Amino acid sequence: MQPMNTVRSVNGTVSATVMSAFARSIFLAIVSGAATVLSTRQIEAADGTPNSWEECLVAGGIVALTAIVARLGLEGGLDARRQAEGSVNASDVQTNPPAVVVKPVDPNGGN
Repeated sequence: MQPMNTVRSVNGTVSATVMSAFARSIFLAIVSGAATVLSTRQIEAADGTPNSWEECLVAGGIVALTAIVARLGLEGGLDARRQAEGSVNASDVQTNPPAVVVKPVDPNGGN
């Protein structure tokens, strides 16, 4: 049995599933990391002084890295593997409505 490459598509490029997970993970990392940095900066240390920017950036970096690992590594890898195996259920994704609804015409003039 050949091992499946879930990151690359048939033509050798990165699959759309992984690219989508990558985009979502980067967006989540930026937003959650920035929110963590700014909220951590507002918290006072035990001695009453605000936390240093270095401490805030470390906390934000940890949160951003966690978002990337969870979204891209876990969710993206799982989705890509399921797609490569063909085990995507209709309940996993939203169905798209048909672009054009074709109504047949009765040549006899009836409905």
